[in-house]
Amino acid sequence: SPRPIWLDSPVTDFPIEGSPSQRAAVAELHDAYRRQDIEDFLRAVSTKTDELQRFYGPMPEFQPANARANYGAMLSEPWDLDPLDWNDMIFERRGGGRTAYVTRKDGRPALFAKHKTDPQKAWAANLHLCMVGDRWRIFG
Repeated sequence: SPRPIWLDSPVTDFPIEGSPSQRAAVAELHDAYRRQDIEDFLRAVSTKTDELQRFYGPMPEFQPANARANYGAMLSEPWDLDPLDWNDMIFERRGGGRTAYVTRKDGRPALFAKHKTDPQKAWAANLHLCMVGDRWRIFG
């Protein structure tokens, strides 16, 4: 198996409310979803999709054209995205301080959207972050 990217992240001590860099990684994904910007959305999750493919090999759904088509179609649907409220978020230290697991204090997902016309559809994400270079990135 390849070496997981988070093992090369530095051990950090960050507050439970998250550091500015950790918040920026979460805000990047939330903002891309809110603006329905497929390029920024894919950029925000690129470390995660790269890691999945390093471990499991090429995945057709993550190839650029397929990802743009599939996730672009999803993003273009009418969504009611929960606001990003830092008072509700917690950033838990994991991996000996190398990673942060992001969720809400009440146990709900860190990011959540309900479909405006189809009650069967929702999007939810609890995020796992690690340092890649000098930035926190979503890797899981």
